[in-house]
Amino acid sequence: MEPKRKPRLVRKGVTKDLPPPEVNETDSVPLEAFASNKPCFKEIVKRKIEEDRMTTLKERTDNFINETSFTAIARIVKANTILKKIIWLILVMAMMAWLTIQCYWLLDKYFSYPVEVKIELKSAPKLVFPSVTVCNRNPLKKSKLAGSVFSRLRDKLDLKTDTTLYNGAMEQLQNKGHSGPHHTEENLTSLVQEHGFNMWDGLQNESVAGTFYKTSSSEIIAASAYASMALLEDDDSIEEFGHQKTDMITSCVFSGQQCSPANFTYLHNSKYGNCYTFNSANDPNPQLYTYYAGPLMGLTLEFNIQQSEYISALAPDAGIRVSIHERGTYPFPEDDGFTISPGSASSVALRQVYISRLEPRHGNCSKNPTVVDDYMDKYGFTYHKRTCLKSCYQQTLIQLCNCACPNFLVPQNYTNICDFTNETISTCTSESVEQWDTCDEKCPSNCQENQYETTVTASAWPSKAYESYLNSRMKLTSNEFMDGGPNTDKDENLVKLEIYFAEMNYKSIESQKAYESQNLISDIGGQLGLWLGLSAITIGEIVEFAMSLFRLCTAKFLTKKHRTSDSTPVQAFVNGS
Repeated sequence: MEPKRKPRLVRKGVTKDLPPPEVNETDSVPLEAFASNKPCFKEIVKRKIEEDRMTTLKERTDNFINETSFTAIARIVKANTILKKIIWLILVMAMMAWLTIQCYWLLDKYFSYPVEVKIELKSAPKLVFPSVTVCNRNPLKKSKLAGSVFSRLRDKLDLKTDTTLYNGAMEQLQNKGHSGPHHTEENLTSLVQEHGFNMWDGLQNESVAGTFYKTSSSEIIAASAYASMALLEDDDSIEEFGHQKTDMITSCVFSGQQCSPANFTYLHNSKYGNCYTFNSANDPNPQLYTYYAGPLMGLTLEFNIQQSEYISALAPDAGIRVSIHERGTYPFPEDDGFTISPGSASSVALRQVYISRLEPRHGNCSKNPTVVDDYMDKYGFTYHKRTCLKSCYQQTLIQLCNCACPNFLVPQNYTNICDFTNETISTCTSESVEQWDTCDEKCPSNCQENQYETTVTASAWPSKAYESYLNSRMKLTSNEFMDGGPNTDKDENLVKLEIYFAEMNYKSIESQKAYESQNLISDIGGQLGLWLGLSAITIGEIVEFAMSLFRLCTAKFLTKKHRTSDSTPVQAFVNGS
């Protein structure tokens, strides 16, 4: 076999006449390696602009109609008869009109800033125990009246029976019996038996009715006189004239642990005099919490109201006035308090209510109110709408009537107190009430607030079995019970109070925005899709079409301007020749 031949290698010649490749001084790679026949970016842009310029308005419109997702326009344009075009046009116009109405309603709803309230019951491992303010129903001790600043009120503190209606009714009765002005008791008795007697019959006489309706109650006069006198004195200096906490409080237990009058903070009230607050924000002790429900883990108090010290005009009823409020807020027992009577044990079951409000525009609350609140300035309590309103009411009275109401906090060093028995001042104060509506606008609500719902029940106390133990224990409290004084009658003087949480949960009431911007966008998008079949992509297509029309108009304008500027030298040359 003949051996295979190896393939012959043919070496191509190199042309010696070609110049050497150009080499960059900073790069050893020849520039020819990067050479390309593709057009540069500038040329591509110019070509694209020229193509865009050559596209006519009709072509652009046809392209938009064929490619857009706005099918309503395509239906009108592509309809093969005039009747179909008209029908589709009417339908589209009607749907656009209805869409406009729907969008108006949606916008009106959004800008009304609606609010919805969410109420739910939430459990908690511990609850903040509220402040408890207690006041004796009698503001001034009878034994302290003589020699005190209140001794000048003796005449106003004596109750006087108003006989206006009685005399008027008797006059009506005498007219029925045709008896003369000089009548005997026997004649009056026979007239009463014959015709009957009712004091309201006296109102049939216009003169009697006019006098009756202008007469103030003696109890109101006495309460107003006490409040006016107390305002002229320092709160601490008049504490000694009322019931002291060491005499009034005979027992105190919280969560099974002993407490004392030292845990109560003094506060003067214009109606009830000395009031004392348990768990006050002014108390240096830390805030109290409750970890278990039920009366054993709550606050239990026993009182001696000392009825022998009562003044009839100031205390027509006997007992302890109780106000339960959020810690750090000013108490108003005359507004939201309740009274527990002697000879009974009152149980108060609490439920905490947490309220959350919205700031403007959806609400009217404020986290940092700037309005003037006299209660905050004087006592250092936190802002509350009620204290702000009362401060505003007082300022309105001072401005319009030039006097201050004794039932509201009076500014420091202001001594002109309103005398409501004066007809002129009484009329002025009644008219000023109409201006109080502006105070509601000036005083925003709290954005977060805790309130307490109460369920009060009562039972006879002490029981027969417990009475002997109570007697022996009370003898160890004061010399008054040791000696068997006038205030030792348990049914007339002793009161028991229990305050506790019914359950370890709280009610949450939160205001929430009912219609926000995302709801508005979603609803408008739904209306656009329902009535016209539009979407966000369609809007983008419309914007793109509008921009192409703008480019077309701009290109034509610039082309026309360029041609005009180029022809000017030629025309000048021709004219010159």
